[in-house]
Amino acid sequence: MKEQNPWLMEVDKFALEDAVNRVNDAYKNFFEKRARFPKHASKSKPQGNTYTTHFTNGNIAVIKDASGIPCIKLPKLGLVRFVLPKGTKFKDLVPEFTHILKVTVRREGKRYIASLGLETVIDEIKPVTDFNTGDIIGMDMGLKDFCHYGTKEEKFSVANPRFIKIHEKRLRKLQKALSRKQYDKKAHKGSKNYYKGKDRVAKEHRKIKNQRKDFHHKLSRKIVDRCKVFVCEDLNIRGMIKNRHLSKAIASVGWGQFLMFVKYKMEREGKIFIKADRWLPSSQICSKCGHRNTAVKDLKIRAWDCPVCKTHHDRDDNAVDNLILYAEQELQKAA
Repeated sequence: MKEQNPWLMEVDKFALEDAVNRVNDAYKNFFEKRARFPKHASKSKPQGNTYTTHFTNGNIAVIKDASGIPCIKLPKLGLVRFVLPKGTKFKDLVPEFTHILKVTVRREGKRYIASLGLETVIDEIKPVTDFNTGDIIGMDMGLKDFCHYGTKEEKFSVANPRFIKIHEKRLRKLQKALSRKQYDKKAHKGSKNYYKGKDRVAKEHRKIKNQRKDFHHKLSRKIVDRCKVFVCEDLNIRGMIKNRHLSKAIASVGWGQFLMFVKYKMEREGKIFIKADRWLPSSQICSKCGHRNTAVKDLKIRAWDCPVCKTHHDRDDNAVDNLILYAEQELQKAA
């Protein structure tokens, strides 16, 4: 293929091998019915704006050039200058006793971002074994409030920041301006103003993404520090997002990313992360007597009285209590 297409010689072999492996994985997932038929990733899309290369014989390194400016050494490219992430020291990029396995380079607008894959040896993680009911936090996810969480004694609500809504007006203005720029659909080439407008839209999207990610990291760290066992709903996000009235709000809130952050932080500290059964009607069951009130399926009902034990329930508080009860049962089974 390199003889037929000389431009393939401009790329290092590991990047080509990684691309072939990704195509192989895509077809394998399709034939094993785990994914849809793979499509070509255009270079204008995020999936087509990335490549991965692997470390061998010192071909990747993070060093300073003769002028003392931070650089990353990449195969076929040599030294590429970069800007340190805010609040990061140069020595912390590749800490002592770690070594580089690979690097993934992706483009976001005018920016190029390099993500290092590092390997290190860590002490064996000792799982947490001594905990009580107060160490279990349950979380009920929502859209009006981002989440409702807490223990049986204390509950907290976290407002939904709605980052998309905050930036919606400006984003709409930038996208309308972009649509008026000259672009040849046949040649796939735009004017200079088209690419300037495209960079402005990409910058606004990047700001939304970074704000959401920062919010998820800070909240997940706060929760992980307060508990030893975390339990949440197993949400069918792919199914929920098909609702055209709520799809934008569900995609914006980023439940999947947030729960992923909580999970890896819990596992790093040997703590327990539990996802409740998807079909658990946590809002409908009375957490005191176990009676199921099907009328609570109506989302407009925010509080209700149990017809059996007469206990007054706040919808969200009751859901959290039921999730904690579910976690206790699962822990007893595992003991």
